Amino acid sequence: SHIESGHLTLNPEPFVLQALLQDVERLFQPRAEAVGTRLAVHYDGNPEDTFMGDATRLRQVLINLVNNAVKFTPNGDITLGVHKAQQTDSTVELQFSVSDTGPGIPQADQHRIFESFEQLDNSPTRVHGGSGLGLAICRQIIRAMGSDFTLVSEPGQGSTFAFSIQLPALLSEGNDEPLTNARSVSHALVIDDNEVNRKVLENLLQRLGIRVVYTAGSARRGLALLENLQPDLVFVDLHMPGMDGMGFLATARTEFAERGRAMPFTVACTADVGDQQKRACLAAGFDAHLGKPVSVAAVKKLVRSLGLSLPDSPDRIESDGAAQPEFVTRSVLNIDALKRSFLGNEDLLQEFLGLLKENLPTHIERIDEALGLGNITAHYDAAHSIKGLVGYFEDPQLMTLVTDLETAMKRGDIDTAKARFAPVRQLLDTLLKDIRALLKKLS
Repeated sequence: SHIESGHLTLNPEPFVLQALLQDVERLFQPRAEAVGTRLAVHYDGNPEDTFMGDATRLRQVLINLVNNAVKFTPNGDITLGVHKAQQTDSTVELQFSVSDTGPGIPQADQHRIFESFEQLDNSPTRVHGGSGLGLAICRQIIRAMGSDFTLVSEPGQGSTFAFSIQLPALLSEGNDEPLTNARSVSHALVIDDNEVNRKVLENLLQRLGIRVVYTAGSARRGLALLENLQPDLVFVDLHMPGMDGMGFLATARTEFAERGRAMPFTVACTADVGDQQKRACLAAGFDAHLGKPVSVAAVKKLVRSLGLSLPDSPDRIESDGAAQPEFVTRSVLNIDALKRSFLGNEDLLQEFLGLLKENLPTHIERIDEALGLGNITAHYDAAHSIKGLVGYFEDPQLMTLVTDLETAMKRGDIDTAKARFAPVRQLLDTLLKDIRALLKKLS
C-alpha cells in the first residue's frame, strides 16, 4: 500500500476531537461488551475543541490500538484517554494513551511489535498487533506527525501505548479568535419538517454568505438529496415525524460508510437547549448542537467551532439597512425580536408571520383534541413545534408555559398539561389576532 511503501503524506484538515473519539468508541463498544470488557473514553478538554490535523490517519492509529486491546483483554478494562497538556496561542500538545488490563508484553519482545511483519507467535500470552504490520504503520504515522510511541507493559500487568502530538488549535476553550486557513462553507442542507424553521435558517445562512442552501421537509428526503450532494454542513431537526434526527444520523453514517464517502459536519437543531440534550446529541455522533430559535451569533460560533469559516460576503451584517415600518407591538408580538432574528429582512419577516398564521392554529387544535381524548403523549410534538416557533418573539413567560406544556404532555401528566394549556392558548389566540391585524395593515 501507499503507507507500506514509505510514502506517507499527511492531509491536515479541521476536525473536532471529541467527535473522532466517539467514532472510535462506537466502533468498539459492542465488541468490548461481547467479551465482557469495559471500554472507557476520556478527554479532559472542551467537547467543541477543534484542531488542524490529519484526522483520518489519527483515527487509523487509535482504531488499531483499541482493536488490539479489545482482542487481547477479555473480561477486563480498556481506557482510551486524551490529555490536553501544554498550550500556546496557536498549538496544543495532546497526549494520547490506550491502556488495558490484558496479559502484557515481555520486555524482551516489546521492540519487535513495531517492526513490519513481526509478530509474537511464540508468546504464550499475547499476539499483539495481529500481523505485526498494523503497529508498524501506526508508528510511521505518528513519526510523520513528529512524535513516537512509548510502551509501558509487564506480563500480567497490562499495557499502555502512548504518544503526544502538537496540533494547531482552531477553536479551544477560551479561544474565540477568527480562524485562519479554515475551509469556507459554500453549501449547506437544512432538514426540518417545519416550513417556517426551514425558511428562517435558509435565509439566515444565505445572508451569512452561504449561497447554496438545499432544504428537505423530512429525513428521508434529506437522505435522498445526500446521494448526489456533498454539503459542508447539514442541519437536522431532531423532532420530525417518521424518521427523526437521530434516525437520520445513524442511517446517513451507514450509507456514507458503505459508499466510502466522508460524512459532512452534521448539526442537531432543536428547541431543547439544556446541557443534557446537548450531551445526548454529541454522544449520538452529531458534530454540534444548535438551539432554536436560531440566531446569527449562534450560527457564527457553531461554524467557527467546527473549524470552518463563512465566505467573505457583504451580506454578513446584522441588518441590510432597509427601512423598517413602524410596527405597533402588543401582547407577545415582539417586532424588535423578529427584526433581530430575520436580520432586518422585511420580506422574510412577513413570510414568517404568514406561515405562523397558517400553522399555529393546527398545532393548537391538535393539543386541544389530544387533551380531550387523553392521548397527550402521542401529540407532545405539537407543543414542541409551538415552542420552536414562538421562541422568535423572546417572551419568557410564554416560553416557560409552552416548555412546561411540552414536558407534561411527554410524561402523560394530563392535569399539568391542561393547567398550562389554558394560558398558552389565551396568549396564542391574542398573538394570532395581532398577526392577522399586522399582516392586513402591511398588505
